[in-house]
Amino acid sequence: SDFDVPHSVSAGALLRAGPLTLTGLYRYRSGTPFTPGFRAGVDANGDGSPWNDVAFVDDTVTGVGALLAAWECLKVQAGRFAERNSCRDPGVHTLDVRLSLGPVRINQLEIALDAAGLNLVESDEAVRDHALYLVDGGRSISTDPLTGTVSVPLTVNPNFGQPLVRRSPGRMIRLGFRVTY
Repeated sequence: SDFDVPHSVSAGALLRAGPLTLTGLYRYRSGTPFTPGFRAGVDANGDGSPWNDVAFVDDTVTGVGALLAAWECLKVQAGRFAERNSCRDPGVHTLDVRLSLGPVRINQLEIALDAAGLNLVESDEAVRDHALYLVDGGRSISTDPLTGTVSVPLTVNPNFGQPLVRRSPGRMIRLGFRVTY
């Protein structure tokens, strides 16, 4: 599945010392799987769908060697079509911490203070570029007159695996003060 996330872990801790409470929650999930291919709108295999074209991992294309060294999932697929969901985006880590004081009774009032740090360990969550190749606009498409084979000039995508749109929620500090009577 495109939404398969097989590895996840959560760990929480709570420490109380009188009216003071410290809690923490750490979460990790592995990255979303993807299939190396072409950008949306490119129908490289001519099947009429510009959304599902899988790339042939050709180590003879200039620049692919650097990607093979950086991406283990590509290295094992050199010389063949990329397998469905064979690569993964980076995993996501989060850490939330909360410090609470109270409630403390002063005369007729109960006072409580809270300080929370959300997403203190922030991962770079993003929609990533899963296009292994780009169409090289500097060269012409050619057609073999004998076989009718169309050759589309390709260039390696230098931004493969890099963020297209960042979706990280950011770090946040939240302070709270509560008085009840």
